[in-house]
Amino acid sequence: MLNSSAKVVVMLDKPSDRRSFDLFHWLKKEHPEWNFSLKANRLSWIERILYPSALRFNTDAFQDIKQTAEAHPNIQFVYLPFFEDKSIEIAAEKENWPANLLGLLPDQQVLEVAADKEAFAQEFKGRELVVDLYTEAELEKDFPSSGIVLKPRKGRGAIGVKYITDAKAFMPEEGSTYQKRLNGKDNVIGAFYLFKEGKKIAHYQHQRVRSYPASGGVSVHAKLVHKDEIEKKGTEILSSMHWNGIAMLEFLPDFETGSYRAIECNPRVWGTVLLGEFAGARIIENYILTSLGQPLVQSNWNENAAIIWLLPYQLLFMIFQPLRWWKSRSKNAQVCWLNATRTGTLRALLFFMYALMNPEKWKILFQKIKTAK
Repeated sequence: MLNSSAKVVVMLDKPSDRRSFDLFHWLKKEHPEWNFSLKANRLSWIERILYPSALRFNTDAFQDIKQTAEAHPNIQFVYLPFFEDKSIEIAAEKENWPANLLGLLPDQQVLEVAADKEAFAQEFKGRELVVDLYTEAELEKDFPSSGIVLKPRKGRGAIGVKYITDAKAFMPEEGSTYQKRLNGKDNVIGAFYLFKEGKKIAHYQHQRVRSYPASGGVSVHAKLVHKDEIEKKGTEILSSMHWNGIAMLEFLPDFETGSYRAIECNPRVWGTVLLGEFAGARIIENYILTSLGQPLVQSNWNENAAIIWLLPYQLLFMIFQPLRWWKSRSKNAQVCWLNATRTGTLRALLFFMYALMNPEKWKILFQKIKTAK
């Protein structure tokens, strides 16, 4: 329930969303004066323990947000984009935003291009910024020796992704895009940006060390890196789109040239978002401050920062691959533990048990395992 004493309410997503859990505990420590709302009609006793002092209200549609904001004119609501489709809907209503609904979003048409892998690649075709695409006719005529990556045009993570190396195995699929296969083994670099009206405010990069499934899924271990080529190309892409807000671009090097190409754009909060805050890039914190019209906080870089998903992935890695785990340790790395840093040990364990009981999480996991086969 919202209350009139709240001055700023940062809108998070569902209590079960691990990004909500991480950001709530990190930002609450940085800004105890801020309040945080969860997308829910009610909070269970477990959720109240996981999110002490959290507010809640239903944000399933723009009208829900609008009505709540208008009913509490003294509260500044800050919208954080967790899902592309929701952001597209809210961006389409920009002219109808109440004065106390704040946030940074590009225009609806720009978001639609960013969320569609085919449209995104076509937007920058021929500029050596993004991955090359193939049409069905081109593949039937001359299938590339390096193979292709078949992806749903819209979708999150690795679900539905197929790696095809044999022309005989290629079957066109409706709603899919066909990308040139790049050098993906352990080379994925995520580039994260905060823009305001086409101008870059902040940026950092991380490289995936380990993922689950191993063939390409959610990042369970990533480390801070920086490549000038990637920063430049990502900045050029987002500047030309007159970007407003946050975005994640995924880059891979081309087998043939070695140069990096963007393979997709994710205009939302990413799974390893806590690394950027821990490492000092402070992209989400500055997104909120910019939305509120307040001065930015300066970056305080920790170049040895890394992020590891503690439960269950790091624990399973230690148990079933102890030699690899031992060799992978770095004495210099300063580790941010996904779903554990700043949460407290008992609360981290409780969130893990809470996630185990969530059937939606199991469904997503099985989809990723199926994709990896």
